[in-house]
Amino acid sequence: MRVHDNEIISYLINLKEGEIRMNTEYDNGVVRFWNELVFSDVQAHYFEDELPGSLILEISTLDVKDLFSWPDTVELLEKRKNYGWPMNYDTLENLQNQLKAEGYNVYVISASYGLSGWILAKSCSEAVTGGEEL
Repeated sequence: MRVHDNEIISYLINLKEGEIRMNTEYDNGVVRFWNELVFSDVQAHYFEDELPGSLILEISTLDVKDLFSWPDTVELLEKRKNYGWPMNYDTLENLQNQLKAEGYNVYVISASYGLSGWILAKSCSEAVTGGEEL
């Protein structure tokens, strides 16, 4: 994905459609382009440090099992289990197996500054929506 040093301009979470659309802008003083990332079949997301001017370092795609190796996330999943988040499940092992069987990935947003977190979704697509030389 072409997202390094992209500023997050906006994001829209459509709970009914299970989609997150993230609009970004890259501007290095010579060229500027806009990018739209679309995460589809979203089961859950967790964002921290949403700030104006948030810059993406990278977005990594990880296997679902990696989500269950982060102590803070395991604690979060256990804490929210009785609220049906991210879905109904009996044990963390059952949740992991169900997510893996249904084809989910973990998209990790690493920040140079500002917003970071993860999205549990089946896919992510990217579209450059415009650009110009400055």
